[in-house]
Amino acid sequence: MSSEPNRATLSPSAEPEAVVNMSDQHEKLKATVRELEDELRSFATMDDETRGVLREVLGEIHAVLGGEDTTASQQQSWRDRLSDAAYQFEGAHPAIAGVIRRLMDGLAQMGI
Repeated sequence: MSSEPNRATLSPSAEPEAVVNMSDQHEKLKATVRELEDELRSFATMDDETRGVLREVLGEIHAVLGGEDTTASQQQSWRDRLSDAAYQFEGAHPAIAGVIRRLMDGLAQMGI
């Protein structure tokens, strides 16, 4: 009995489908980033520190979406900063908190 996998059971389309799904996730994540940027532009009463943190994180996420490598500690830093921001906005601005949480979910789904 051969230890080689049965080639008839391997799906030749599995890899391209995974690439398409990852591409779809990538595009959805970009759309969520744009949505959060739009919300930040329209939100006039945000303090400068919070706005700066969110813009910094979004800039780093843009770099990754553009192909830049990141470390696990950078990714954890984003999660922490985004989670803190979502918590800050939850009561007074649930729409922004929701966009931040969708962004966090999208990053997690992509393994980021």
